Amino acid sequence: MASSRVSKAAAWYGQRGYPIFPLHGAEAGRCSCGSAGCDAPGKHPRLSHWPQQATSEAPMIHAWWHRWPEANIGLVTGEASGLVVLDVDPRHGGEAALETLESRFGGLPVTVTAQTGGGGRHLVFRHPGIRVPNSAGLLGPGLDMRGDGGYIVAPPSLHASGCRYAWDGAKHPAHLEPAPLPDWLLKQLKGPPGHSSLQVPRSPLGALVLAGAREGQRNTSLTRLAGHLLRHRVDPFVTAGLLKSWNLQSCQPPLAEEELIRTLESIAAAERRQRRGR
Repeated sequence: MASSRVSKAAAWYGQRGYPIFPLHGAEAGRCSCGSAGCDAPGKHPRLSHWPQQATSEAPMIHAWWHRWPEANIGLVTGEASGLVVLDVDPRHGGEAALETLESRFGGLPVTVTAQTGGGGRHLVFRHPGIRVPNSAGLLGPGLDMRGDGGYIVAPPSLHASGCRYAWDGAKHPAHLEPAPLPDWLLKQLKGPPGHSSLQVPRSPLGALVLAGAREGQRNTSLTRLAGHLLRHRVDPFVTAGLLKSWNLQSCQPPLAEEELIRTLESIAAAERRQRRGR
């Protein structure tokens, strides 16, 4: 059974010491969350506080997949797992963008690799021991980085397309250790001094990203930034990760995470309604 296969894989990740958590499943293109307008079927967390709840402990992993046998697997990236992941999406130009980067800086080392259910690749590297920001499109179109505070959908999870995520043969983590994250790639992620890890399409909002927001301005700033990212089709869960980072780094004082999430959910719902009305 596929559910048994996924639960066994979840247990194996735990044995490796990787913190994981259950995601909603996807069947016939529909998300188990039940929302007809779900923007990320099979990709978003079942747990409201997954960064704190993710674990490698066998009893909890067993309990989760006993309760939700069709759940996909969310594998935490960053210092917690010792992994960072370059997500290459050819549908948005990721392979061409990666080829351009490699022609400038040198080829990437052979490393642990998964084929995603959507036809892309996850290139898994060793965490360098310093903070690696999450990014969407910073490295180029179709190239996203999952670092500290992020996660990936791990094999053999089921994509909404009906295809499963799968490790790439000899590049399975059982057979190959993740390569070190190349220095040039880390430098591209961090950018020049004073550069924010939160990247938005070029607009006057860029100054707001760098300046942050003080009390009395935070909700308005959050609303503007979230709306801008979502309108430019940045994945809602990547948007959440980026704005959590912006909140902690640039707001004085930071908003409570619960308030931030409520605001993001409201904005995302409004964006979905607008898209359906177009």
